Amino acid sequence: MQPEELYLCSLLKQELTGNTDHSEESYEQKVQMDQVITKALEQGVLSLLYDRMMNKEAVLENQKNRIRKYSQQIVQQNYHLLFLARFITEKLKKHGIASVILKGSAMAAYYPVPELRKSGDLDILVSKNADLKQICEILSDDGIKKAKDQHANHHMQLTTRDGIAVEIHTSLTEDAGILKLDNYQRKHQDEFLHHTIMENAMGIVLPALEFSYAAYFILIHMFQDFLRAGFGTKMLCDWVVLWNREVKEEQKRAFLAMVEESGIRGFACMVSAVCITYLGLKAESMEFLVDMKQMDAAQIDTFLTDVMEAGEFGDSSEERMVMVQENGLPGLIAEFRHQVALTYPKAYRCVLCRPVLWIMLLIGFIHRNRVLRNVSTSAILKSAAKRGKQMKEMNLFEK
Repeated sequence: MQPEELYLCSLLKQELTGNTDHSEESYEQKVQMDQVITKALEQGVLSLLYDRMMNKEAVLENQKNRIRKYSQQIVQQNYHLLFLARFITEKLKKHGIASVILKGSAMAAYYPVPELRKSGDLDILVSKNADLKQICEILSDDGIKKAKDQHANHHMQLTTRDGIAVEIHTSLTEDAGILKLDNYQRKHQDEFLHHTIMENAMGIVLPALEFSYAAYFILIHMFQDFLRAGFGTKMLCDWVVLWNREVKEEQKRAFLAMVEESGIRGFACMVSAVCITYLGLKAESMEFLVDMKQMDAAQIDTFLTDVMEAGEFGDSSEERMVMVQENGLPGLIAEFRHQVALTYPKAYRCVLCRPVLWIMLLIGFIHRNRVLRNVSTSAILKSAAKRGKQMKEMNLFEK
């Protein structure tokens, strides 16, 4: 890892825990502050460091102005999303539609200064059997309409008059192509709606997931992003603030049962080990994950390096798109088959249509790489295979 990345982790650790990290001073002599600020922007965590950076002599006035302006924008955006979340959930409730906020304002409530956690859109979970057409009709009179382009089959994207994206989830995440995990989500999807609480977020009360379910959702959201292009340190910060609070034993047991049944205990251990090593997660909070103690230091560093390289949305490099879960040609074929099923979910059910779908996706994939993204298909496949090999060595999930 680069000195700027280690320094950023040190700053985040102090901000999330309120404790002093003495390694900060040694890093500070080796870094370029502009690069640290840029890295924090890429990771979606610059606003979290507002107070600390404003009080640093090493941060120049023009840099402080940049941080101040950015953080003000984040605060304004978060309040806008907060009131939008309350409006939509209350309107759906009046029509008998149960809903719960995922991430966003609900997650921000765990932070010391909730307004500074960056959120870009609004994610709302409804029943897998919800009438999405009805939801569109309910919200359309208020200028919240279905987006022309839909980029996922596990949620419907709406857009407000001022361009804010609202995702109505009928599934926690899209299928990961991992049988044990996908089956668990299909079986327990609506159970999450029965485990909600009213959470006070920045002075506004919203429907949010109970702790165990909130923690599990954040974990599978990280896992899904990790299988694709990756995720940034903002989600690791979420993990720290979630578990550094006082957690009841029954909440830990409930969470553990979920990760074991869905086969992602290894991923939970790795994420926790990284957060303990670099971001101030209390080791005693995660003692119930006994396998975590067996995590290899080199693999922890490899995992965090991948997170740093990914950026907030896994878009730091044009070569990062997916991760091949198995080595060699079988792995590439399996991932391609999975992508076809995700892209054409209805047509894929017809076996006779599948060869045509394969050709369509392949042609589109190559075209987008060459014309739109200016990157070779072979570079993407090599990147996917490399990350897949690393994941397999870490043993992060069960088939």
